[in-house]
Amino acid sequence: MRRIVLTLLATALFAGIAHAGVVVEEQQTTDRGMGTPTTNQITVMTQGNKQKYVFADGRQASILDLDKGTRLMLIQPRKVYLEMPFPPHGMMSSNVPSVTFKKTGSVEKIAGYSCDDYLGTGTLPGGSIKVETCVSTTAPGAAGFTQFQKTMAEKVKGTPMAMMAATPPGIPLKLNTTLTPTGPSERPPVTAKITVTKVTEENLPPDTFEAPKGYTKQSMPMMMGHMPPPGMPGHAAPGAAAPSPGAAPSKVPE
Repeated sequence: MRRIVLTLLATALFAGIAHAGVVVEEQQTTDRGMGTPTTNQITVMTQGNKQKYVFADGRQASILDLDKGTRLMLIQPRKVYLEMPFPPHGMMSSNVPSVTFKKTGSVEKIAGYSCDDYLGTGTLPGGSIKVETCVSTTAPGAAGFTQFQKTMAEKVKGTPMAMMAATPPGIPLKLNTTLTPTGPSERPPVTAKITVTKVTEENLPPDTFEAPKGYTKQSMPMMMGHMPPPGMPGHAAPGAAAPSPGAAPSKVPE
């Protein structure tokens, strides 16, 4: 559950540097409380209502299409892909938690762009969430990102992903998330840190957001042994905190 929540947070915050054709490079470090943090380099490409996450090694990628309401999971070693609905079926809920953001007054410079610090807090069943983010309105694609967030918010309304609907306008250049269990559990907090290292604008060709030629579509039953944890963007769930602008999916076994 903690992994899913952090993934959704990362996806909602970063999903969507859009409309101008934006490429965002980031470093993501996740600590699930097991003593050994994991670090990934992620590239996120967004244009219009489409977004693609690619791991640095190129072995995995995911493609989100808000217009079609689909997410593709690409597994390079096997040259296959899985198509899933977005938002995932069965995620609707009448009790959707929320995260409230407040501007701290501090300003940082990340990847060459100025950004404003915000602190987000919220409560979930079995835990509490703290989100520290630095949002830029001057980085390339900031206006498009904000519009994409609005579109995304409509798509995920009534699901756990809607908890991030109040995200400040602009592009998050930093995202530190901590999920702390409450109650009798002695489980350690799960943390995820995402830092953008480069932001560029470019015109991305249409096939950027399609399954590569030569890939075979697999059905859900055939892929069960190779699927990422539930809720992972097909963005991300940006490892437990995964995806970006992104967060990204946990690596899928070959």
